[in-house]
Amino acid sequence: MIEGLRALPWAHDIRAQTAKDERDYPEENQTWHTILRCADCRLSPDQRAAQSCGRMPARLHTGPWRGPPGWPATGLCPGYLIGLPVVEEIARAHAWWTRGQLAQWLHGADPPPVLIDALDILEGARNALEAYRHWTVADSGRQHR
Repeated sequence: MIEGLRALPWAHDIRAQTAKDERDYPEENQTWHTILRCADCRLSPDQRAAQSCGRMPARLHTGPWRGPPGWPATGLCPGYLIGLPVVEEIARAHAWWTRGQLAQWLHGADPPPVLIDALDILEGARNALEAYRHWTVADSGRQHR
């Protein structure tokens, strides 16, 4: 669950970039599209094993998942992790939490501590993505000697 929460903002970011790239460059292969949803995965069984597909038995995995630069390390393909029902539910709770309406979403109940922890993890991942964007933009403007 934690790895899925850490990967979720990055997956949303790559989804948005992929959509833009497909509009701007429809003839090019979109390599990272395969991580967005298991149902859309175009990898062969050997490729899935090399990327630690969560839908395959762990004994078949031949390597760790390798993502784009900056991505958090995950033990399994993040497409599988972000699709876990608990990660999707926490993402919905996060949307209510960011608007200050978590209590309404919980129908007046106090949020369980594990939900607060999960929301903190997801928010931290969002902040990490923003920091990465900031530093990559800052680095691209520097003159290296």
